Order: sequence, then C-alpha cells, then structure tokens
Amino acid sequence: MFTRRLLTPVETKEEKKAVRAPGSGAPAALTPSHAEEFMDVLPPGSSHDNYTPSACLGGSLYNVKSVKLTRSPNGKRLLAPPPIQTTPTIKHTFRFRCTQTASYAIQTGFLSGACGALATSSTTVQNLASSIKLHHINVYMPATAAGTADTALVYWNYSTAAGFVKDDSISESVPDGVTTSGALVFKPPKDSLAHNWLSTTLSFSNTAFTIALPVGAIIDVHISYTLMNNNAGYSATTVSTATTGRIYYLALDGVSSNKLVPQGITTTA
Repeated sequence: MFTRRLLTPVETKEEKKAVRAPGSGAPAALTPSHAEEFMDVLPPGSSHDNYTPSACLGGSLYNVKSVKLTRSPNGKRLLAPPPIQTTPTIKHTFRFRCTQTASYAIQTGFLSGACGALATSSTTVQNLASSIKLHHINVYMPATAAGTADTALVYWNYSTAAGFVKDDSISESVPDGVTTSGALVFKPPKDSLAHNWLSTTLSFSNTAFTIALPVGAIIDVHISYTLMNNNAGYSATTVSTATTGRIYYLALDGVSSNKLVPQGITTTA
C-alpha cells in the first residue's frame, strides 16, 4: 500500500478569502499555491503499476481535498478504509405461544431454527444463523381460574456438571377478576451457556436452558444472531412440508415437539 506525504501547507484563512470571486461569495478555482499537494511514497522495489496514482484519486493533484482521509488508532491520517465487521449480525425479538403445559428443553439448534431456516427441498430446511446470543426472555402469563396459580420456570444450563446455579423459579398468582399481568423476565446468568455466543454448528444439540410454561403463555425471546460467514456448513432440519426457496421460522422447542409456536411469521413443522 502506498502512503501520502504532504508537500505544501493548507491555505490560511486570509488565503481562502483572497481566492473568493468578488461579490459572488463563491470560491474561485484554487491555484497550486492554495492547494494541498501530495506525493506518493511507494515501498522499496514497487512501481506505480501496482498502485493508484494521486491524480486518479481526486482528478488532479490540486483536487485531492475531495478524498476523505480516515484516521488510524494512533491518530495518523490514512487513505485506507477503516476495519469493518463483515459478518452480518441481527438483533430481533421473536414471539411464541405455548399450546401445552409442559417443561421444554431448548437446544442451541432450536434457537437457530427459530431465527429462520431456508427450505432447500420440500422436506428439508437449512438454518440461517451461524451463532446466537440470547439477551433475555419475557414470559407473559395467561389469566388463571379462581383459586389457582400458574408457574413459569427457567433453568439455565452450565458447561460443567457441578456448575454454580441458582434454583430460579417464579410463581405468579393472578387474583380473581384480573385478566392481565406484567412480564416475567429471565436473563441468562453469568457463566451459563446461554450467557455466551453459541455456535449453532458446533453446539447444535446442546441444551441452552429448560423452560416450564402453562398453556396460553406468551414468550418473547430477545436474541442476536449472525448469518453464516466463517462457520462451515448449515444445520439441516427435516420438516413435513416446505416450499423450496422460502424462509420458515421454526418452533422454539423444535419441529418434533412444535408446542412453542412462532407468532406472526411463516412457520412449518
């Protein structure tokens, strides 16, 4: 890569005023004495055949001010573009409804399928997410009958058999006449599997957490996920029916169970 060396100083405020057209308020064309002049400095043994000349960057040596100069971490001016994150990352909230009172083990692959899967045949879909990061889960409990209470429970899985884990169970009793209640919020604790970014190709069948819900509960899953870039290979899931080329959002508890059903988006099982 070539570097640029400033040969003439930038014009002063007085010089800027001097080159303005009288009465128009518009600047006149800059002369060489009022312009920034740069010289390309090439690495030893290199030639201009491998580099873009200064004149091509701005039209002429006296027009290089149109080239935006970025800064490196040490503050020096560079012509090279700054580093960017090339892997597409999406943050979204997916909503599900529980159709049967039960306890569900949520695997990493289930979370990946909930973020979207592309149908490659009439019976196969390929998950789009290459890695996932769970932020938190909101559970909205249904209204209960008089004298009863429903319980929502989340158990977070840990990477070690003897992980430090709190027995986290929240019970909410709805009084007679009350039909709505606030959300129960569950956030992955530190050192749990779901607290970290999880590869959907390397830990597809690992259980991230287990959730127990009553029928009618609404679950909002706040999650970030990346589209495939470096991780090799998509994870395939067999479904009963699909249209090739369409994207489907799968149940949170997997297609074989299909009791935590996506809301408002196209799904299959």
